[in-house]
Amino acid sequence: MLCTKHNSELSAVDAEMVSLAQAVYEWGRSDSNVAISVDGTLLTRWLFKFAIGQMWATVGKELIPQALLSKDCLEFLF
Repeated sequence: MLCTKHNSELSAVDAEMVSLAQAVYEWGRSDSNVAISVDGTLLTRWLFKFAIGQMWATVGKELIPQALLSKDCLEFLF
């Protein structure tokens, strides 16, 4: 799991996912076409953060493929 510092560094990533979720919710309630604009890089980083977090929580750090914890992957996330 993330410490406060690293979690704070990902606040823009989390905010983009919240924006997408809110837009999809409003779209589902609307009878008209709704344009949704998102930052693909932020969403990709959120999905990566989510996947690593789920693996960490379910199988533990030791069973996460080391390639996902490489310097390059962590630099992409942060």
